[in-house]
Amino acid sequence: MTSEQERVEIVKEWFAFLGEGRFEEMHRHHAPDVVWELMPGPAEKVIPWMGVFEGRRGVDECLRRFADAVDSERVVIEEPLVGDDHRITVPGYCDFVSRVTGRAFRMEFVEYFRFAGNEITLVKVYGDSAAAVEACRPD
Repeated sequence: MTSEQERVEIVKEWFAFLGEGRFEEMHRHHAPDVVWELMPGPAEKVIPWMGVFEGRRGVDECLRRFADAVDSERVVIEEPLVGDDHRITVPGYCDFVSRVTGRAFRMEFVEYFRFAGNEITLVKVYGDSAAAVEACRPD
């Protein structure tokens, strides 16, 4: 079994890979049946990387949409909060620039990670998508 501190380090590395666009390396931390829930709902009509994505194929589709839609300027995370031995929650924010409109925006988030051993089985993102929708919506 992986210790809580090892899982915290996995999450920190996962965010570093995300911020650097090293998406392939993120997969080494995912379970084969990983599920990403990125603020599903009405914003999906404007923000293509929002929604629910399952397994490696789903995550790759999410990341492709993400890379096509925005340039990531900065990813900042606060100290992860450890729940029990299978959950970590991370508050933070990302600064982006929309590739469609050229407008910059900040998205604050709380990401919830569930683990099985040392593999991430769920990434659930909570946040306010209003700034992203405003910045990415074509005039």
